[in-house]
Amino acid sequence: MRHETLVTKYDYDLENDSIFFYGSNKKYFEALIDVNEENIRLTMKMGVSKRNKLIDTGLQALGLNSMNLPISTQEVALNC
Repeated sequence: MRHETLVTKYDYDLENDSIFFYGSNKKYFEALIDVNEENIRLTMKMGVSKRNKLIDTGLQALGLNSMNLPISTQEVALNC
């Protein structure tokens, strides 16, 4: 599924659990996935350059741990 915002474009490949960002204006990307017995929380932060200005943007999502995934915390960080 392809998504567009004012500052970036990205694709998420559900089958391979991969996210792809397009363009050369990305400055950083951070993601935190926190799984507990009841919920799965996803927090993403991204900085992009637009007209020589750094713009911080983010996303938070919360869902039920209906698949009974084990309790864990995963972090991903990328500097461009």
